[in-house]
Amino acid sequence: MQDCSAVLVRDGIVDWREQVRRHVSCEDFQVGKRAADCRSDEAIELALLETSGSITILKKRSG
Repeated sequence: MQDCSAVLVRDGIVDWREQVRRHVSCEDFQVGKRAADCRSDEAIELALLETSGSITILKKRSG
């Protein structure tokens, strides 16, 4: 596992290269989005791959 968390999405822009580099499948990313009740990539402010292997998603604030 990695020493620090990795940014997978910032301001709605998915870093696909980082996801491939960190071996995050599209299915794993979709599971993380569903767990955060996030329907679209554009609604994500920040998505992190944690050192534990879990994906943390922070949604953009509305308004």
